[in-house]
Amino acid sequence: LNWSCIPFLIHVNARQQSQTLVTMSMFNSPGGVVALTTNDVCPAGIDFHCSQVIEHLLSRPYVYSCLCERLKHVLPPNSEINRDWIASKVKQCMWDYSSGVNRRRTLMGSTKQSDCASVLKGLWDDVLSSPFDDYVNKFVKDRLHVGASQARTKSHEPQRSRGVEE
Repeated sequence: LNWSCIPFLIHVNARQQSQTLVTMSMFNSPGGVVALTTNDVCPAGIDFHCSQVIEHLLSRPYVYSCLCERLKHVLPPNSEINRDWIASKVKQCMWDYSSGVNRRRTLMGSTKQSDCASVLKGLWDDVLSSPFDDYVNKFVKDRLHVGASQARTKSHEPQRSRGVEE
C-alpha cells in the first residue's frame, strides 16, 4: 500500500455521498444550469453567515426558554445568562452539528466530549434541530420560488423592438 493512496481510501464514502447531493442532470442541458431544486441545495450551507436563523430561533418563546433553562448549567461562574451569550451557544451548536460537520476521524488525541459539549449536543437534538430544519427548508423554498417566478416573469415580458416606433 502506497501512502499517497491513504487519503483516497479514507474519503471514498464521502466522495460517493457527495455525488447524491448535486443533481447532475441540471448541468447536462445545452444552456447550462436550467433550474435548481430543493434537492440541489445543501442544507448545511444555510446558517448564521447567510441568514437570520439565530434571530428566528431566539424569537420563538419555547425555544428561548428551553435554551435558558438548559444553558444555565454550563454558564461560566459569576456570569448571568444574556441573549448574546445564548446566541453564541446556538451558533456553536449550529456549527458543531450542522454547518461545520466534519466526518474525518481524529488520528491522535481524545475524542471525549466535555460536559458543555454534551449539553450542546442535547440542545441541538432536542430543541434546535427541528425548528432549524423548518427554517432552512422555508429559506431555500422562498429563494428558489422567488428566483423561479422572476425568471418566468422576465421570459413572459413582451420583447421591445429597437428602431422604428409605431
